[in-house]
Amino acid sequence: MVPLPRAIYAWSDIVERHHFEPPANVNRRGWSEESTDMRLTHLCDMRLAFEDDPILVRPYGGEDGSSFGQGGGTVIGERLGGTARWVNVPQRRGDGAMLPNIRGVITTPDGANVLFTMRGRTVWRATAEGVVGNQLLSVLFETEDEGHRWLNDAVCVLEGAVAPPMPGRPRPQAPRGMRVYVCENDLM
Repeated sequence: MVPLPRAIYAWSDIVERHHFEPPANVNRRGWSEESTDMRLTHLCDMRLAFEDDPILVRPYGGEDGSSFGQGGGTVIGERLGGTARWVNVPQRRGDGAMLPNIRGVITTPDGANVLFTMRGRTVWRATAEGVVGNQLLSVLFETEDEGHRWLNDAVCVLEGAVAPPMPGRPRPQAPRGMRVYVCENDLM
């Protein structure tokens, strides 16, 4: 048996060794009894569209594969807005779900550049309106612009609905758009 490095301990070991007592409003599982919900604050809406048909290759004979697409769009919000340019190099799972891997830039009306990264899942679901991609992504931003520098420390999530490519409409569409929210830690 190989001994674990001294830095790796079970949580109970840390509690016992350091005589840790959680604050009065935190239960034994580590959750606040006053509020257990993370706050999500709306940041912006995005309308992103492919410039050309995305390319999907399935090199191993199954449904899984790799894709490439690029596009542009608009970002509308009180705290973040402008025009967007982006590239997506997602993976496709064997069940058809897409795993977006998007990098792009938002140029604000005053000329600031805000880089963004989006990763997550687009899972196709049957609805009364037809098949729609349920899109849930994590979003991170980086900028040197003083007015948007607070985004460098933010963790955001995106919810979206995407219509799949179809005959006569080869590019995926975001008919309901995408909404981005800033996650606000309620445990602090």
